[in-house]
Amino acid sequence: MSSQAPPSGASKKLSPRDIVEACNDLMIQGRSLEALERYISPQFIEHSPRIPNGDRDGLRQFLKDDGWLESDSPKLKQMQFYTDRVIASGEFVVTHMHVVTGPSEPVLVLMDIFRVQNGLIVEHWDVVQPEPEQPANTRYKMY
Repeated sequence: MSSQAPPSGASKKLSPRDIVEACNDLMIQGRSLEALERYISPQFIEHSPRIPNGDRDGLRQFLKDDGWLESDSPKLKQMQFYTDRVIASGEFVVTHMHVVTGPSEPVLVLMDIFRVQNGLIVEHWDVVQPEPEQPANTRYKMY
């Protein structure tokens, strides 16, 4: 048995689903980089091609460069995030969300897959797709 303390910010008492939801809430609603320190492993692996170097530092830089932390950003003020469903199985958590980005912008539909170990998010994949203006399937929404 190791006598090492858990990594800084580790949340071993929370389920993987709780960790992902808390991280999303702090990062999305709170627009806080504290989410990175509290819930994301220093050895984080990011699969999104939009994130430089595919690591936690790249995610931090992306959020800063994108203006995510600017509370007065008109672009971000009008964005509304909705979590449509969360699916958890073992160390994996999947979130299905949609984002209303503005009155003249398409709704974005997101699917995020997180892998959680030892109380921290260690890996992330995402798929982002705009809702089509004229979908062939008008019976059911994408979210």
